[in-house]
Amino acid sequence: MPESQAFAVTKLRGMDERWGAAANTATRIRDMTWDDHDGWKDSGGFHVIATVTEGESETNPFLSAGTIESMHWFAQHNGARQWLIWETGGGNLRYFNGSRAPTLTPWSGLVDVDNAVVSNRTIIDTPWQRTQSQAWGGRLYMVNGYDLPIVFDGTKVEQAGFATPPGAPQPRALDDLGALGMHATILVHGGSSGGGIGVAMPYRPLEIVGLGAQNDGAVDDIDEEWYTDGQVRKCAYRYIVTFLNERGQESPPSAPSALCSFENGSRLYQGNTGTTAYYSTVNESGKTFINVQIQRGGPETVARRIYRTRNILNSNGDPVSLDYGEIYYFLEEIQDNVLTSFEDGIPDSFLGAALDVLQYGVWPPGVKHMAVFKNSMFVAGHTSNELAYSRPLFPEMYPPDNVLHVGDSDMGPITGMYPTKNALIVFKRGSIYLVKGDPRTGFSAQPLTRDYGCVAPNSIRELPGLGLVFLSQSGVALMKGALENAGTQTTVTEISMGIPDQIERINWSAAIQAMGEVYHHDREYWLAVPTIGSERNNHVLVFHYEVGAWSFRENFPIGCMRETRDHRGYLFFGSNDTSNSNEGIWHYSRASDDKNGVAIQPLYETASINFGSLYRNTMPLHIIAYAVMYGDNDIEVDFRLNRSVQQHRATVGEARQTADQQDPNNRMDVYNTGVWGPTTAGAARWGHHEPTRVRFDVSGARGGPVYEFQATFSATGRRLQLVGYDIEASIGEKRKIKPLNEALAPSTR
Repeated sequence: MPESQAFAVTKLRGMDERWGAAANTATRIRDMTWDDHDGWKDSGGFHVIATVTEGESETNPFLSAGTIESMHWFAQHNGARQWLIWETGGGNLRYFNGSRAPTLTPWSGLVDVDNAVVSNRTIIDTPWQRTQSQAWGGRLYMVNGYDLPIVFDGTKVEQAGFATPPGAPQPRALDDLGALGMHATILVHGGSSGGGIGVAMPYRPLEIVGLGAQNDGAVDDIDEEWYTDGQVRKCAYRYIVTFLNERGQESPPSAPSALCSFENGSRLYQGNTGTTAYYSTVNESGKTFINVQIQRGGPETVARRIYRTRNILNSNGDPVSLDYGEIYYFLEEIQDNVLTSFEDGIPDSFLGAALDVLQYGVWPPGVKHMAVFKNSMFVAGHTSNELAYSRPLFPEMYPPDNVLHVGDSDMGPITGMYPTKNALIVFKRGSIYLVKGDPRTGFSAQPLTRDYGCVAPNSIRELPGLGLVFLSQSGVALMKGALENAGTQTTVTEISMGIPDQIERINWSAAIQAMGEVYHHDREYWLAVPTIGSERNNHVLVFHYEVGAWSFRENFPIGCMRETRDHRGYLFFGSNDTSNSNEGIWHYSRASDDKNGVAIQPLYETASINFGSLYRNTMPLHIIAYAVMYGDNDIEVDFRLNRSVQQHRATVGEARQTADQQDPNNRMDVYNTGVWGPTTAGAARWGHHEPTRVRFDVSGARGGPVYEFQATFSATGRRLQLVGYDIEASIGEKRKIKPLNEALAPSTR
């Protein structure tokens, strides 16, 4: 006689598209999220971040904004000022100003030093890595590999660093003190050189400031050299110039000036007026002033620094040494970008510190990626295998020797970077390297693996407590160890092996466009990818990292994405679709009823459940869903038998539950008869939902023994919460089947 048996499936997990998957996994999970009660519930939709109310209708202020190419979150003053910055398909940089919403234009354009909106930045039509950003010192740096790097300080945008060194200065010795103009009369007492030339010098009686030495047969107090032979002294100097921006970043030095030389030896005519000594006659061979012509810098320049050699000639007029003429000392800082002429009368002994030219360098061209590690800015993308890093604490200065070679070209170019406490992780298309060390002892690049690489720089994100996740050339991978204490073994494993069909759908030729973000509120990692036939991200893979489960979501036009790094933790994304009024910036929320007009359709399709032996007659009778339903929403169940092509619809039995699907045996009143929270004594109170059993008849579709069964749970509305399910089946007698060797015995032939 047939016996009845129930198959209970609880603690539902994520998608597993492999053969022979466990019963508590699913073939498909769409528009659902794992919840704290160890079940699955409907996910959210999205709405525009700012609307304009006109009468009773709401309009999207981002209409005609086009696609959103990149998005950046930036905070200043410990979060007191926060910026959501994005880049439009027209290459314009804008930011959202929440204090102005709702308005017709709740955004403002980022402006440069001339108060002009930053526009016409390079946007590539083919798949590319998009604009990357990196915060440093209360500023946001942005690069895209094509335009000059820029920096936003919360007020304006300007060029980051200096693209080229300044032009060489042009010095000229002044033979006539009258050529100094306002400096013709040189005061030498009162503790100042007077006239505003050079730096203030201590009082030196009866000595004229200037360069060179007077042949008076005595010690020159300034240059501290003897000249007793009555010969003319020969002098020669060179100059270099650097630019400074308002962030204290200094450009590489200019090329050296031409050699400025002159001769002096006899004392100038000295006059006295009271207690003041002055020299105003023709300077035929005494101390000399040098006029230095310097260039103005770009709009980012706020000051210029002048460096000079010491006198490179000895008393015989010969070079002191080759190196002596290549050492430049600080001379003066011109604190403007206006003056083009400077008079130098500062003796050698009053020069400042020597300039270390090896500490200066321009920002490398073609930078696509940035990361801050050990107080240095690391940049890559300008060459396939080179990694440049800045001078410590100076993110816009790149010494020419600060270069690391990372692997070879066989593993492809550098595709992304991520800093950790102990190492800078450098991704290439086919390999991963770890950069370790510090600016004092030096950096080195060590290979980690040649089995994995990264194909999408915007997919790299850190999962709390797990490691670093990224899209590799074969699927989604997870790196463990590099984020932890030094000495921890670093490993890389693939975490998408359970969803091979989803991975095969990716258009790998456009995978560089893939966009990842961690949504901490629901403990999810979102990965928007392009599928075959599309160069735009049109499919979202969701990794529920707390339980290691996968699901997917559709109809999210995510071109770029960012979670706010504050207590609110909003998830914003910029649309890559300009059709159906999808333009603009959107906010993901479980409070949203739809996806801009597209219904949310939660679906949980179970794995194919194997009832066991083919020699036993198993006939499913009912499927019982343990679900929480909200309001008058019916749960729908479809099922397949033995991998049948035709899918059947299950029907709810006569003993259907009340409208909100609350168990009638529960002492809590249902939603329509009770109210939330405390109320008057004796009145009905409704506290919370609990799972209820909803029984569906699946007996009508069987046509023989059933060895595999698969069910799909969905909802006509948007609210569905599935905790588990039971399958009630009739188990028939076991069929008596002879073993093959017995069936083929000689006696039976």
